[in-house]
Amino acid sequence: MAALRRMMALLIALALNGPALAARPADLLFIGGPVITADAGNRIANGVAVEGNRIVAVGDVAAWRGPKTRVINLKGRALLPGFIDSHSHVSGMANVEANYINIQAPPLANGQAIIARLKAAQASRPKGAWLIGQGTYNQIMPTRAELDAAFPDTPVDLQWSVHDHLINHAAAVALGMGRDFPDPPAGSTGRYERTADGEVMISRDAPIKVPLPTLTEAQLKQGVQAILRDFYLQRGVTTVSDMSEPAAYKAYDELRAEGRLPTRVRLNYLLRTPAELDRLIASGLATGRGDDWLRTGAVKFIQDGVWGTTAAVYRPFWEGSATSFVPNNRGGTSFDQPTLSALVLKARQAGWQVQIHANGDRAQD
Repeated sequence: MAALRRMMALLIALALNGPALAARPADLLFIGGPVITADAGNRIANGVAVEGNRIVAVGDVAAWRGPKTRVINLKGRALLPGFIDSHSHVSGMANVEANYINIQAPPLANGQAIIARLKAAQASRPKGAWLIGQGTYNQIMPTRAELDAAFPDTPVDLQWSVHDHLINHAAAVALGMGRDFPDPPAGSTGRYERTADGEVMISRDAPIKVPLPTLTEAQLKQGVQAILRDFYLQRGVTTVSDMSEPAAYKAYDELRAEGRLPTRVRLNYLLRTPAELDRLIASGLATGRGDDWLRTGAVKFIQDGVWGTTAAVYRPFWEGSATSFVPNNRGGTSFDQPTLSALVLKARQAGWQVQIHANGDRAQD
């Protein structure tokens, strides 16, 4: 935020003194439309001048025009600063695009449409190979009976985002998640939902060791570059706050050195235990290390699950799809209050910005 404020202050100064500062023509001008500065005064300007890859004036930019200046007439369209994303999982997105079966509903209409999509993918895979479907939060899914009927001998794992998994009988057998498979500890964020005979059919923020596909180092580098370019930059997002594994951060560093990093990236770190925080602090890193293109961001703690299934709430709430009702479901928390408070203070004192995943009102409090 401090860097953004400094930039906006510079833009204001340049806007007020733009024509007088035009010692040489700009490389690029935007004119003919409202320029939404997003500065402290919410000013709407009418032009922008650019030299190289830097804004040099905002407002009346006529004096910056030269014989070789490229001029873009906005024709009434608005020009905004680049959007800053605050929470992404870029390597996960790259892996999903390359290796998973897209089963999101919508656009798929129902469970049968999802099964049809899985069948189509199965046709090009070895017999008995896992089918991993990627969906989104609380979307409709096939029932367990429908999955078992369609894929009696093929293990299937369908994901509601990354938090919850629906598996068929063949997958439960392959994972050894029968009636004797232990539940997560009482009070934890996750749980298993089971069939009538006790076999696990849904994992809700609970451990499950599905053999998920991964990318090679070269594929990861190519994949994160493509996601940053095609998913973010093409939509006007110029800074991405990512939470990926260290291999992805190595790929960013290499792309930056090669001049091929499509957007600015903030590197965030997911920490699940106090020991992980201690190791990160011992490394000497803190928020803000790096440069304009690649810098450290925040540490993140997860306090509960997701709304409707495993979020920590005061009053029971349920809004699940293709699953069983759980009475008195108030979710669970990862840390008690003294532990969470100590973690946040310790991280902050070591120079880290802190993020906390807290979906439910009880977790937020």
